[in-house]
Amino acid sequence: MTRVSFLDWTFDADIDATREAYRGVDQCAPEECGCDYCKNWVLARGSMYPASILEFLRDVGIEHPCEAETWEAGPAKSGGRNYAGWLHFIGKITAGPEPRDSHASPNNPYVDVGDGFNVWFWHGAHLPLDRLKGHDLVQVEFYTVLPWLLDTPEPP
Repeated sequence: MTRVSFLDWTFDADIDATREAYRGVDQCAPEECGCDYCKNWVLARGSMYPASILEFLRDVGIEHPCEAETWEAGPAKSGGRNYAGWLHFIGKITAGPEPRDSHASPNNPYVDVGDGFNVWFWHGAHLPLDRLKGHDLVQVEFYTVLPWLLDTPEPP
């Protein structure tokens, strides 16, 4: 395990095992779903993760974000669409703020890491990739606002 710090959290991450688990994965949850909301996510994926999150994900063994779950949560007041989701890495949270509520809860104090991209860490796993099952996992949860990028009309 390698000790990795990010914001107020510290993790023990199995970088090699995480890399191996993601190696060869060609479809993540949004690609598997294929609805317009997920297609929009896929179009935005390349530009929506802040550099600090991409660096953190690489530090824990995730070379390219592969979400276990994403969902659209309606129009944002500022324009665009509210999105949330999560992905996992093999490891444990060793220090940091404790969750106030279950995963993906608005009661948890998500942290804005830039450009309106908010994260929270959960010591568990919902809907992990099959290759990650059976390991201790950290769930990296996020929410953000994305523009509508599809050529189809934006839903109301």
